[in-house]
Amino acid sequence: MSWTDDKIAQAMRDIDPAMTAPDATPLPGDWARMRSIMIYASPQRSVLRSIARWGWTVPVAAAAVVVALTAGPIAATPSYAATPPPLATRPLDDTIDDVISESLDILRAATATTPSRDAEVVRWSLREDGADDPVIVPEWQEWVWNPDGTGYLSARAGAPYSVTDDGKIVEPVGDSPDEGDPIERATSSQRDFGFFPDEPPVDAREMRDYLTVHAHLPDDADALALWGAISLLRDEWTITADQQAAALEILAAAGGLSLLGTVEDRFGRDGIALSVTSTSRHQFGATIVLEEASRQIIAADIIYKGGSDRLDLDTGSVIEYSAWLLPR
Repeated sequence: MSWTDDKIAQAMRDIDPAMTAPDATPLPGDWARMRSIMIYASPQRSVLRSIARWGWTVPVAAAAVVVALTAGPIAATPSYAATPPPLATRPLDDTIDDVISESLDILRAATATTPSRDAEVVRWSLREDGADDPVIVPEWQEWVWNPDGTGYLSARAGAPYSVTDDGKIVEPVGDSPDEGDPIERATSSQRDFGFFPDEPPVDAREMRDYLTVHAHLPDDADALALWGAISLLRDEWTITADQQAAALEILAAAGGLSLLGTVEDRFGRDGIALSVTSTSRHQFGATIVLEEASRQIIAADIIYKGGSDRLDLDTGSVIEYSAWLLPR
């Protein structure tokens, strides 16, 4: 199937006809998710393992487009959940303004590093095939670049697992790949320039312009759309603390951020969780995790918030997660 601009726009209208204009421009999340369909050969599953070995990611309207259009109602098998458990947060006696201000100070005081186009992310997304498959398989993804600046997305399977209805992580209860198995792409092409061939800026205003141009954002992009672009950037680049500060500053300026509390991400890393909401796409939101010590963006979940008659999922279900690995 060829996902043209027209088909993506129609998919968005099918999901949210009241909010999606006929000439709507697909958001970064739409492009990323559609791109993942075209990259992977077969209906692969993706996810994480136990809290000590996992990771997660991003983009939002995209998951809605794919799941709602191609999957139809999705239901788990009787004893197992179709999605991983959400992150468990604990209250924090600070305000969102306190956390943002402190985080920006920490990031801007960090030791200078050099940005590099070698990011590695662990991701799982609710698949588009609609199968009642309780096995969750994380994907370890990274771009492999050619000398001419083109490249391709490489992926291998993480450790499969299943989730019981009461949220316990157990061994996979069905067929699954072995950890480390390569995930084949649907195309043999190794000539993609990615979204962000140019080094990201460190100034917040310049960063917003950079994301708008490279991720094709509308000028009035809300916080959730901006987060979709930032997550794409994190997939390609290991960005510096100053660049992370710029990304966090434009998210805060867009509104739609609130504080959830302290948390451990799926790798067991201590962090602070923030909620990101949209002014127009109320069925979805994001939870992003700042590492507690460095305040770098290390993880994110996309959350189904209810309101879609095409998704047979509980409100609060995780439909995608990402974990970005910090430089070794």
